[in-house]
Amino acid sequence: MIRPNIIDLFRERNIILKSLACNLVGIKDGEEYYEIDMLLAAEDVAVVVEIKSTLRVDDVNEHLERMQKITEIAPYMSTLAGKTIYGAVAGIVIDGDADKYAYRKGFFVLKQKGEMVKIANDKKFKPAVWKIQS
Repeated sequence: MIRPNIIDLFRERNIILKSLACNLVGIKDGEEYYEIDMLLAAEDVAVVVEIKSTLRVDDVNEHLERMQKITEIAPYMSTLAGKTIYGAVAGIVIDGDADKYAYRKGFFVLKQKGEMVKIANDKKFKPAVWKIQS
């Protein structure tokens, strides 16, 4: 449900993305370190999206941890060095105030609205930025 128009949703926010990859895994010391549900990218920007059927506060916290891990070890098949990296969370159902919590943590929040998905953040929203550690 999210994939068909996600690039357009971010274009509406002046974030121009050119590629989409799903289910990327970061490996550290031979073990899975994290998994990325969806990675959107272009030359200078990337968005890491966590997708849940029901989005909970715990999921937001896990995505915060994932974003930190990505700055330590970027997925092998992607070039994130030097890019501005944003985070996003998506949920068909939002549990409690998970959306407000994600907003406060600097994530874009993708919500189902009817048969469409929309970015729920208002125009005043300032996303958190992550960078790859050198």
